[in-house]
Amino acid sequence: MNIRYDLIDKELNTFNDLEWHKCSITNRLISKLWHHYYLVEMCEKFYDSNHYEKDEDYDEDKPFDIEFNNWIDPISKGIWGFSQSKCDKIARRELKGIQRKSILKKDRIYIAEKDDMILIYYYGRDVWEWHDLWFIYKRKE
Repeated sequence: MNIRYDLIDKELNTFNDLEWHKCSITNRLISKLWHHYYLVEMCEKFYDSNHYEKDEDYDEDKPFDIEFNNWIDPISKGIWGFSQSKCDKIARRELKGIQRKSILKKDRIYIAEKDDMILIYYYGRDVWEWHDLWFIYKRKE
């Protein structure tokens, strides 16, 4: 595993008005989000189609490309017919999954808070699942 900090910076800079901090996914954070926030959107960003689809362009000898984002799965109320409750449960399950991963998570998880929003970014494209995750939460009224 080789964390590419330049790629993390590039992702975080898409929200250049936020102050990002390294964080850990703890039970306390998950509980805070579950009880006081709702998921606005979760995005699962996959990398390198060369390792997903064996078509005529597939090349076994081609190195894995962690800079090539080939697929984004958004999760949000109304997408795929999901309710708000279903979206919140999916995000909670993903956060718990990150928490349980056996990989070293230091330097992989970042959080930013602004007004009534919390954003979380997980860098995972260099490990077996080949994807990053974005979570955007908004405080419940």
